[in-house]
Amino acid sequence: MFAKTTVTGKHANPLYAQLAKVTGTEPQWNFHKYLIDRSGQQVLSFGSRVKPEDRALLARIEEFLGKP
Repeated sequence: MFAKTTVTGKHANPLYAQLAKVTGTEPQWNFHKYLIDRSGQQVLSFGSRVKPEDRALLARIEEFLGKP
């Protein structure tokens, strides 16, 4: 899980390839964030420039945590 992996292109790790497919957004730089709900169904993408304390990101995290 902590090994270096490819996240874009034809050699992308299958997890990142699926996340990019579902959201329509490939990571462009470090710290790209994908938010996945508890059921694994809803996936959101937040770019590298979105800070961890961003209100929109935090609101979505709280929303996802509140869902059963």
